[in-house]
Amino acid sequence: MTPLRKRLMFPPNAVVDHGISMRNGAPVRYCPPKPQLVVRVRDESDDAAPVELPLNTQVRYVILAVSKAWGVMPNEILQRRRLQRVVIPRHAALAIIYRLTSLSSPQLARYFNMKDHCGVLHAIQKMHPHVMALDRRLGGAATIEEWVRALKARIEA
Repeated sequence: MTPLRKRLMFPPNAVVDHGISMRNGAPVRYCPPKPQLVVRVRDESDDAAPVELPLNTQVRYVILAVSKAWGVMPNEILQRRRLQRVVIPRHAALAIIYRLTSLSSPQLARYFNMKDHCGVLHAIQKMHPHVMALDRRLGGAATIEEWVRALKARIEA
């Protein structure tokens, strides 16, 4: 390697990037703010106004609703197993969560214990026609249970 090329590739004044920025003289790691969207959920006990849930609870609620509708355990949806009886509900849960919340595909991949976000993108792409048709039909006022019931009926039809 020539000295000029070596100096261009490894400059003597280069600083290693550790993802830390300086704020008021103190090093601070950048942490993006968590999205604060809410999903409307109707309580089964009475038909009053819908309840608003925090984001982490929304994801759990969708997983529980999907597992109840398809008859699989919630922890099976979060595992990496590729059985057809588990994959279809997992894809449905990912598509519903992606549609109803502002979570990104890497965040969903971390929540669902996936290696990377490609599996999330595949699930969303597979369920896209179903979700768009249901979105036009249900609108924004539908609850999670209505989404899950409608998506299951459309997939099984």
